[in-house]
Amino acid sequence: MKLMNKPVKVALIGLGGWGRTIVEAVKRSKKLKLVSCYSDIKEERINFAEKPVKKTE
Repeated sequence: MKLMNKPVKVALIGLGGWGRTIVEAVKRSKKLKLVSCYSDIKEERINFAEKPVKKTE
């Protein structure tokens, strides 16, 4: 059986303390792709949207 080389799609629920850390880790990975993120806390959504996620290699 042949394995696919496509990245696994990831959705993140919660953009608080760990949210940004998880997004940074996903962006560094070639095996994962962030497709969506959400928080039910308005302030977290605003803060997340205003501050770009660092992509470190």
